[in-house]
This record gives sequence, C-alpha cells and structure tokens, in this order.
Amino acid sequence: MDNALFGNGIPGLLPVILIDWQNIMISNPLYDIGWMMFTSLPVETRRECEKDVLERYVAQLEAEGVQNYSIEQCEKDYDVALLFIIHFTILIAGLFDISTEEKRRLAETGLERSIAAFFDRDCLKLIP
Repeated sequence: MDNALFGNGIPGLLPVILIDWQNIMISNPLYDIGWMMFTSLPVETRRECEKDVLERYVAQLEAEGVQNYSIEQCEKDYDVALLFIIHFTILIAGLFDISTEEKRRLAETGLERSIAAFFDRDCLKLIP
C-alpha cells in the first residue's frame, strides 16, 4: 500500500491515486492476480481462497466469451507467473532500503509469502 495515496474524503482530493509505475509490462495475465495473492495476502488467507479466485477468474473469462481456457491451464499460467514473481521479490528484497523496521518487515514479508507460495504450488516441477 506504499504505492497508493488516499484522499480520505478530503474535499478536492481524489479518493485514491496510484503511483510507482516502473514495472508496467505486457506479460502473463495471471501475473497481476499472482502478485496480489503471493505478496499481498497472508499465507493462510491465500491458501484458503486461491482455488476459488482462480475458478472465478476462469468462469468470468467464459462469461466474457473466452473459450477453451480450463482451470488446469489457468493454474499452469498462475504457476509460471509465480516463477517471475519470486525472482522479482528476491531482487526487490536485495535492493530494498531496510533502514527502518517497517521497511525491513515489508521486504521480509513479501519474500516469505512468495517463497511459501512457490513451495505450496510445487513450482520446482516447472524448472527442468
């Protein structure tokens, strides 16, 4: 949430402004879902809702006319996204300013969550 500025209902301010756009890219569509799930949610919360989120994603794609995209393919794409996300969280943690307890905790939490997801989802199978 360090990249979101909230107006808090103050007249003349926008409700939310998002900043920090240096990582915009064309990529696997599951990257955005994965980033939210792997780095933003506590591990137990992710474990509890992950399957449902992916099933809802596939159902919404079908409702919008996308054909022949199975939950199995979605999970494969999700796992491939995790490979990029885990490498990115390692890079971020290595470059992160950890001069305060809050910043150190933020770096550690992102790493811990993405590493847990990597092993929960058995992503070693994706590396030949």
